[in-house]
Amino acid sequence: MLSDFGRKTLRILYNYISQQRRMPTEKELERLTGRSPADIVTALNELMLEEYIYWPDKPAIDTIVILEAWERSLSGQSRATVTSQQSSSDYWTEY
Repeated sequence: MLSDFGRKTLRILYNYISQQRRMPTEKELERLTGRSPADIVTALNELMLEEYIYWPDKPAIDTIVILEAWERSLSGQSRATVTSQQSSSDYWTEY
């Protein structure tokens, strides 16, 4: 299970790559996360240990490869729970 900042960093990396087609620089990560470089490196190390990213050339952030873009769930089930009680909106959505 990732920390909040680790999860935030993973989402920032994924969204940045999908929009800009490149990995953010250290200064851009500082600006986007609002954290110090030491905190960012700690979060990246956490992501690397949990195997969410692959970081072959450790000091260079542009060499990071995202292996898994979403946090894994604990039991493989979705976070939303389905209740068995019928709500008033069911009438409008079932027909």
